[in-house]
Amino acid sequence: MGQGMTLRLQVQERIRETMLGPLREKLGYAIEHVEGGQRSRIFTPQITATTMILSALQEDKTLQNSVMLVNQISQREGVEVSLNTASYTTARQRLTKDSMRKVYQDVVAKGLSGGSHWHKREVYLMDGTYIQLQDTPEIRDKYPFQQGHKCPSGLLVGVIHTGSGQLADFELSDRYRTELELGHRIMQRLPKGSVVVADDLYGSFCFFYLAVHYGLDLVTPCKRKRSFKVIESLGKGDDLVEITFDRTRRKANGTLWWEKVDVAYPKTLQLRRIQYTHPKNGKSCTLLTPLMDADISAQDIVLLYTKRWDIELSIRDLKTIMDIDIVRSKSEDMVFKELLAAFIAYNLIRQLMKEADPPSFFPSDEALFQKVVTLTRSRPVDTLGRRPSTGRPRRALTAPSTQI
Repeated sequence: MGQGMTLRLQVQERIRETMLGPLREKLGYAIEHVEGGQRSRIFTPQITATTMILSALQEDKTLQNSVMLVNQISQREGVEVSLNTASYTTARQRLTKDSMRKVYQDVVAKGLSGGSHWHKREVYLMDGTYIQLQDTPEIRDKYPFQQGHKCPSGLLVGVIHTGSGQLADFELSDRYRTELELGHRIMQRLPKGSVVVADDLYGSFCFFYLAVHYGLDLVTPCKRKRSFKVIESLGKGDDLVEITFDRTRRKANGTLWWEKVDVAYPKTLQLRRIQYTHPKNGKSCTLLTPLMDADISAQDIVLLYTKRWDIELSIRDLKTIMDIDIVRSKSEDMVFKELLAAFIAYNLIRQLMKEADPPSFFPSDEALFQKVVTLTRSRPVDTLGRRPSTGRPRRALTAPSTQI
């Protein structure tokens, strides 16, 4: 092997070892799953994926800045990588989406091992939000935007694992899907016996029944008017109730998402209704859940749900913290890979924070995560997610939208 080739391989290994610093150890061998061309070059699949993950933690997410990060490391080994972004762009496109998802799944699995549990159960927080996409022909075709919207957008629904704080799973679709439909896809992949905490939107008859069907216990608030038949009193503010499937409330035209699921929905469903006074605002609140375990008191369930709001840990927060409210990629394939890189980085940081803190069922405070990542958005962004940088003339910029 020639001296030049030997030095190139040394640079590759140096970049791989130092790109993520302490996160490199957490990433471990998961990065070896990445596929997308194996010719000898600086931007191998592993280095390309590592660069994407590191860039997800940067405020400047431009391709130019990513290449500069690699160049800074390679210069220490006596090799200068061209600052032309063409090679890195091509390498990103070569990466396969499935192999990036495999890295994401391996990182999630590592972070969940040895974690704390709630009554020997895994707990997941389910939520959804919208993210803005680029207005390209391919994106517009896959994610048609509704009237009144200037750019296409996607619906992102995910589950955060309480205890580790990781984004454990997610689904992305166009705005014409519903959160319940995407949440249903995720529910099928969650471990049986898990508890899913969600908001009132998810408290429909069908969603409750499907959760039970998949061996999950759903906990949601009840903010809408519903008719209950009290079957049995389990204690003060704790009742076994029966709700009825109201088929007359379906839409007049079209097939709804739950009608596509091959299950026979019952006419009635028994749930546990817990009524309590909120400890902070003093308002009367109601929770619904099929969780009937005699060892789990109503107070335990109330505490679980109120803590869900105290830590303010949701998909909406993740979107803002990881700066993905506007996705920069211009193809559907790259949109998924950009999101996967951001979620891998997020989960790796969560794992480091978990190791730094004493073991606790509730993860570290969200403000601490922001300090770790230091995404301060010190500069405004335009509607394409761009920030002013050297060499680019300033354009009319607007502050990022915080509306969900």
